Amino acid sequence: MKSMLKCQPCCLKNGALHASVGKLSRIHEWIAALAMAPVAMLALCKFAWAVPAASCAGAVMMGAATLMCSDSHPEEPPQICTYSWALMTADGFTKVVDGSFLISAGTANLQVYSANGYSTQLTGPIVLCRANAPATDPAIN
Repeated sequence: MKSMLKCQPCCLKNGALHASVGKLSRIHEWIAALAMAPVAMLALCKFAWAVPAASCAGAVMMGAATLMCSDSHPEEPPQICTYSWALMTADGFTKVVDGSFLISAGTANLQVYSANGYSTQLTGPIVLCRANAPATDPAIN
């Protein structure tokens, strides 16, 4: 890079390098810093690739809708989950079913929702979970 910064006599002003030479090195510093930013963010953010707390699947077959979930992290505390699911009734109307449930650690094949009278699903079930935070007050325990 120093070979690129050879100073011509025209860029000397009062015995000092012209300001454009310093700007060139600052630009390269900024480019290097921007190139390293994603690497630093990945190193600092260990939660960037969160794994779902519960694994859920829903299906509509032979007029019945069923939603089942399993805990995917048995070492974690119980999870509070909510679900929403758009289904089509046998009459051709849309019905959105929703609710919430608690899934304990290590639970497998928990039947969350089951009902008759549906012909198909309009969307897949949407399930959101969060950890049930333990109580921090010793008087509660």
